[in-house]
Amino acid sequence: MYILCGLPFSGKTTLAKQIVAARDMAHVNIDHIKADEGYFVSDDQVPDADWAGIYDVVHASLLMPLRLGRDVLYDASNLTRKERDEMRELATSRGFDAKLIYVATTEAVVRQRWQANKANPTRFDLPSVVLDEAIATFEEPSRDEDALVYAPTQDVTRWIKANF
Repeated sequence: MYILCGLPFSGKTTLAKQIVAARDMAHVNIDHIKADEGYFVSDDQVPDADWAGIYDVVHASLLMPLRLGRDVLYDASNLTRKERDEMRELATSRGFDAKLIYVATTEAVVRQRWQANKANPTRFDLPSVVLDEAIATFEEPSRDEDALVYAPTQDVTRWIKANF
């Protein structure tokens, strides 16, 4: 299981789509699951009581392809070490390997993309308070997390070939 992490608007989903196409692996996107569960809103507008059900669907969606012998990429912000550790534990406790992918995009670029999305929406709106909270909450992966690091300035095709 590959676990993405990075700030909102860092390019996680864009990178995920390219990895999935190159490697023909399953792709589990928390925003898509959230929408399938009827929430077409920012995370802060989802009632706390409903997150457990959303994560139940996420976990089942991740484990099914793994049990069928397929690699899977989990596309979510995974802002904190705790969140990333929980996802690694989900995989490793069932005998599967887990690898972290960190999309290392600067705050300035994230904010620029967020502003561009406000002017020409390509995804749901993220209130500024939620973006600010994500930036404040984010814990950059530590060295012992052994993350594959992708910076948007890198050639994505070359990066995928070198890392997969």
